[in-house]
Amino acid sequence: MTLPHVPAAAATASHSSSNGDSHSTRSGTPQPAPRASGSYYVRSTDPSLESLMTWVYIQSTVASGDLDDLFRAQRCEDEYRQWAVPIRKKWGGLEAYIRDVRLGWRPQQQVVDESDSLDADQKVRLRETWPQAEMPHPDGSGTILRHFIDDPRLADPGASDDGEAVVKCIPNDWPYAVPDDVEHWVVWSKLPILHASLFSDPATPFPAATIPSVYSCVLNDGVRGCTGTSTELGAPRVYGNLTKRSTSLHLRNSAEAAVGTGEPSGGPDGVTLDQSAEGQRWASREISRFVRRMWAEERYETVFFCNPPHLRTVPGLSHFHVFVRPKVDRPAA
Repeated sequence: MTLPHVPAAAATASHSSSNGDSHSTRSGTPQPAPRASGSYYVRSTDPSLESLMTWVYIQSTVASGDLDDLFRAQRCEDEYRQWAVPIRKKWGGLEAYIRDVRLGWRPQQQVVDESDSLDADQKVRLRETWPQAEMPHPDGSGTILRHFIDDPRLADPGASDDGEAVVKCIPNDWPYAVPDDVEHWVVWSKLPILHASLFSDPATPFPAATIPSVYSCVLNDGVRGCTGTSTELGAPRVYGNLTKRSTSLHLRNSAEAAVGTGEPSGGPDGVTLDQSAEGQRWASREISRFVRRMWAEERYETVFFCNPPHLRTVPGLSHFHVFVRPKVDRPAA
């Protein structure tokens, strides 16, 4: 699938209300229909019914890579599972429902990225609805995009040849158990978020010989980060880390002796913890720019993550999560 050049038009982002509409990229842009009653979670006003994570817990859990430790409130989880049964039956799966109903995207033929830089297992794990999507960069430079970038023009209706936006940002209908002042958003993209082309930029800060190993770390771990952090300790450092459900030999934060030393720490082909941290920063650079543009650091703190392909519950639609908290005077979290 090839996406055409996007017209160079000015665009500004604004937040929507909590009724389920996505972010608007320009005045007058049509918004998705409001969510149907029962298709999203309504938090109880009784705090005894909600067991919530703290902001610091969210930050540290995402930074460490232990994404399985993020959770929904039990009431939300129960309602979600009950809601999902007839949805799967009607739509053939949650992916089709999200694509057709929540995003309004028509399906494309599913293919597999055949990049020579990927082994057979990686190709299977990267299977997505639009894994080979590409388009000219909207800056008119002639560069061909093969992965998600931060550019507001990609959210314009008509950004792709099928008359649809390439990127959409909507609330999570069944959010994790975030504090009352935190919102949980999901950004969906027709351009892959994790792709080998992230490391083909001439400015890639790794020797050519180490790029395959660093990319393998990113592909196994996904990408994670924080913006606008205002805690006294600052944002926790994000390393590549062995997730609980991964069986790969991978970088571990428990290898404390290797932190900051540049010594091999058990990663693929001797990738160090410092290299894994730099790989996270580099692979998440476009997500970080997008998040900073949508939620300015002087007004918001955020935590974001993109699951590795093998941990995604909706593997055919590339997406990442963003937890957003406004900055106000408050006691230490």
